[in-house]
Amino acid sequence: MGFGNKRQRNNNRNDNNRNKTDRDRNTEIKDNRPSNYYETPDTRDVINTSFETFYKALGSIPDEEWDDFIKTLRAPLPACFRLNPTNPFTSTLKEELQVFSKKYNKDDGNIIEQLPWYPDGNAYKVKIDRKSIRKTEEYAEFHEWLKLHTNNGNITRQEAVSMVPPLALNVNYTHRCLDTCAAPGSKTTQLLEVVTKGGREFDGKGAGYVVANDANTDRAYMLVHQCRRLSSPYLMVTTHQGQSFPSCPPVNTETKTRTPGLFDRVLCDVPCSGDGTMRKNPVIWEKWAISGSHSLHPLQLSIANRGFQMLEIGGLLVYSTCSMSPYEDEAVVAELLRQHRGELELVDGRQYIPQFKARAGITHWNVLDDVRKKSNKRKAEDGEGDVDVDTTVAADTNGEKTEASIVDDVAVVTTSSTATVQVPVPEPVEATPAAVPHENPLIQSCIEN
Repeated sequence: MGFGNKRQRNNNRNDNNRNKTDRDRNTEIKDNRPSNYYETPDTRDVINTSFETFYKALGSIPDEEWDDFIKTLRAPLPACFRLNPTNPFTSTLKEELQVFSKKYNKDDGNIIEQLPWYPDGNAYKVKIDRKSIRKTEEYAEFHEWLKLHTNNGNITRQEAVSMVPPLALNVNYTHRCLDTCAAPGSKTTQLLEVVTKGGREFDGKGAGYVVANDANTDRAYMLVHQCRRLSSPYLMVTTHQGQSFPSCPPVNTETKTRTPGLFDRVLCDVPCSGDGTMRKNPVIWEKWAISGSHSLHPLQLSIANRGFQMLEIGGLLVYSTCSMSPYEDEAVVAELLRQHRGELELVDGRQYIPQFKARAGITHWNVLDDVRKKSNKRKAEDGEGDVDVDTTVAADTNGEKTEASIVDDVAVVTTSSTATVQVPVPEPVEATPAAVPHENPLIQSCIEN
């Protein structure tokens, strides 16, 4: 929460830098609203043309699903929670939830329903957002129920998508687990519940443990607060940089051989641009830019690399983000596999969540970047006059026609003799050959391999 609020404050300071076209389009939407329209903070009507152009250019969203995709991103995020399986009164809580479900039954069905893909039916989705539950008098009793059992550790309020990575780890109570970027701790508690439940059933014999790490001490405190509700002896909290988590035991510097890893399961839920969280963080709509993914890629890869180094042979590592960009997802995994050929293999995590609907990752993606527009003062200094940067320029490169286009603040470069290649354009008024390597060597290596 603290990190999110800080980022929002920083974003608010930069409101004057908003793209003019987007600002005009947003104003037009507001002007066309009915007179009785009441705007709430949950309204998501900001248009970011760079975001839409970027994901359309990637082609990862089928054209026939695009409208539904945008509509879903603008809809409020349903509240979700899961029951603690170590709690002996789980069956009683389920009965109470059935009572609430009947009480709040609507014409379009129950507002409280189980997530069918979560084990033992211990996770629930509420078809309204958290703010509505908190502010609406009709749901006051249910809100008090949620607060009571959250404070007691009987339930954990967690988004449905956040529950997926720990399930993909396929943890059992004997596993030694590492959560490299653990705060605020919802995924950590999910792992800890599995180990704790098995440890209690078998009197601690053969039980594993969970090491929850976070680089930020304030967020680590939040992590401790989240986990202490479980009162589990199988937890250790550390504060280290995820990319430089200490070796246990230390690496043999003389032989430079890889020592056996300390962990059977490693979760790398790395820092990311977070454009997959637009439903709960609508401020991202205004400030999203491609450069965010580029800048985070090296850090994400280094954390994943360190997680691999800590992994026992035969162990399982899950890499996850809250971003939809392939630069932060598929590109990181591809580079990790390339660097460790023969030591790592890609595993389809859907086998551990049979009823969860998911697609395989993409294998090809375009490399795009933001266009840095020149100010009128800079244009005058460069002797360009009133050059319109939103134009298409062309040049001949080694006998091949190369076109550099600026489309909605996204640079696109194509050549006539090869398949379409999209690379950063340093300045939109200059033609850039498609053969110029990407400024990020990690992304360029993914292109070459």
